[in-house]
Amino acid sequence: MKQASTPQEDDLSELIDVQFAVTCNSLDEASIRSWCDVALEDVTQGVCVRLVGSEESADLNSKYRTQNVATNVLAFESDIPNCLGDVVVCVDVASAEAIQQHKSLKSHVAHLVIHGTLHLRGFDHEDSAQASEMEAKEVCLLRSIGISNPYES
Repeated sequence: MKQASTPQEDDLSELIDVQFAVTCNSLDEASIRSWCDVALEDVTQGVCVRLVGSEESADLNSKYRTQNVATNVLAFESDIPNCLGDVVVCVDVASAEAIQQHKSLKSHVAHLVIHGTLHLRGFDHEDSAQASEMEAKEVCLLRSIGISNPYES
């Protein structure tokens, strides 16, 4: 009989739900889970990562941020026990940004998943000190998975 495990012993992939509301052949569930896991570090609360199109992103952005436009990533904190919240990535916006910034879609979405997950962990960029701290954390986490600094040209 299998012994009950503690949250630290559980496979974090069980805590990370990945949803595809759009088809994107260059992104896979395992990669998205691993990027979220990197950003969670020692946090053992669940996160849902949802990949959406422009319409759903614009609807959510309008409803929760009063901006009627699709955006690259949104993060919604949860009040459900053992759940940090949801990270919503708009594949259409991310694709356009990746092309404009001469990056692969996979690298850019990894950055957005990490960025959104850090928001759920309490990081923010409302002022320059917070922005510097959050960007440094993102750069460090991205480097750990082989992705170069997204803030350098």
